[in-house]
Amino acid sequence: MYGNGLLVEEYPLYRQTGLLKHTPYVAFSEITEENKLAAGEAVFSIACTRCHTSHGISSVVRKFERMYGTENPLNEEAMKIYMQNMHNVRYYMPPFPGNDAELDALAAWITEQQKYPRKLEGPQIKGVDVKEIKY
Repeated sequence: MYGNGLLVEEYPLYRQTGLLKHTPYVAFSEITEENKLAAGEAVFSIACTRCHTSHGISSVVRKFERMYGTENPLNEEAMKIYMQNMHNVRYYMPPFPGNDAELDALAAWITEQQKYPRKLEGPQIKGVDVKEIKY
């Protein structure tokens, strides 16, 4: 299992058919132009928020701005190339789990977050509700 909670052996399925299609509680399983940003947010929530936030601790927007600079808007194509190969550069990062449409949606959502910031906090900020188990 990777740090994002996804099983290593399920990655080939996610890469082929998409992560969203196999995730319960997501409003859609296919990406369209109308839902592309919402799909990108869903992919981020599923695959990235164990470690990253949009604008808080370990902000994904800030990480890309440090890599590519803040003078210009983030470049979606450059980000997609990085996200496809990040596990080769940063050994602690899992590979991107989704298909090409989900990668496009995630890159679009991140660039939208740079232009119009909206906090999406991960469990490292919000915490996690854990129910007490009684034995």
